[in-house]
Amino acid sequence: LFKIKTYVFKDVTATSSGAGNLKLNFFTVHQTIKEAKAIPFETLANRISGHQIIFLLSIIGYIILSFRHKSMLIGLPLIGLGFLAYSGGLRFTIYAVPPLALGIAYLVVEFSKFIKNKNFIPIPYQAYLVIFTIAILYPNITHAYKYTIPTMMNSTEVKTLDYVKSRADREDYMVAWWDYGYHIRYFSDVKTLIDGGNSRGHYNYPVSFILTNDQIRAAKMARLDVEYKEGYLKNRNYGSNLGNMMNDYGYKDSNKFLKSLSKDMKLPPKTRDIYFYLPYRMLGMYSVISKFSNVNLMNPKDKKTEPRLIYIKSFKETKGNILLGKNIKILKNSGQILIDKEILPINKMVQTSYLKGRLKTEVKTIDSKANVNVIFMKDYKTFLIVDNSVYNSLFFQLFVLENYNKDLYEPVSLNSMVKIYKLKI
Repeated sequence: LFKIKTYVFKDVTATSSGAGNLKLNFFTVHQTIKEAKAIPFETLANRISGHQIIFLLSIIGYIILSFRHKSMLIGLPLIGLGFLAYSGGLRFTIYAVPPLALGIAYLVVEFSKFIKNKNFIPIPYQAYLVIFTIAILYPNITHAYKYTIPTMMNSTEVKTLDYVKSRADREDYMVAWWDYGYHIRYFSDVKTLIDGGNSRGHYNYPVSFILTNDQIRAAKMARLDVEYKEGYLKNRNYGSNLGNMMNDYGYKDSNKFLKSLSKDMKLPPKTRDIYFYLPYRMLGMYSVISKFSNVNLMNPKDKKTEPRLIYIKSFKETKGNILLGKNIKILKNSGQILIDKEILPINKMVQTSYLKGRLKTEVKTIDSKANVNVIFMKDYKTFLIVDNSVYNSLFFQLFVLENYNKDLYEPVSLNSMVKIYKLKI
């Protein structure tokens, strides 16, 4: 029932804080995983059988096969799971493949026998089998041949993680989004807070908070989450780390507790070092990452304003404007930006570039009261339109600008593809 709720309804789920009867509502990961999103009939049919016509023929073949051999009815639950892909996503289609493959295979055999008996074309029975089988496999083979997916990490990222392995202790932690969890453990031999098998909402929340909030609060949350994670592993105190933090610091309201991170507070004793893994490719994931901490944990119906992050790689510069597409235009002469017919003042215009492997940053403040910032990453040929919350986040300050708080962070490895920092507190 829990799996049906998470995959089919994809609601924000409630979880016990581990302290008293307090309930905290976390954003569920199934709302953001690509293969867990609802798909149309065409995609469903293509992923199960290779083509819509083959899919329909497979169902017909399976019905006939089940009618003649009742034992084939055992495949019905698998087909049901496969059809759950309509709402549950691509990851369910694979279940329906075996029974429907048997269905189309049975249809091929029976149809080949029928044609041979009619003797339309004087060729061996086996020839019909080969012809029909090739016709059915062709769209599947074509799909597999064209299905090329890049690796999760490139050589620069791997070399950087390997470098960290020579410096870090295997009991240390590296903060990164869950997509990179297994890779970090393998190449750097350090622990992670979340990974592909450990990415429920209450695990993701602190990491999302760290990556998308200011450097001071991010540093404190990183130390808290790591030490509370270790406490959980040793003592098996159930519930969310955040809920246990609130209980220990005397808070019943998560919003008040998160605000308190900006003030002086006594942190748990440091038992290990913490590193931050910030790759360039996380830029494209930032909006999804922010969803996990951009929620009111006390009231999920209270919708927060989504942070503004517009990622543009195609643009054209004219005499007085920079045309960015998506109904966005930078008005150079007035220091404003046009977004969906709304003209907004620009806070900061930033340009970053690399000179002999070192980042050079040029910042021009136009209107300090404005809430829109424009960043041009010259070497990446990329424009970023971000609001102040995104601009001041740990990820943007440490990766995009390398503007880190020297009391809290120290660089371990900086290059254009990935940047790794170490927490000082």
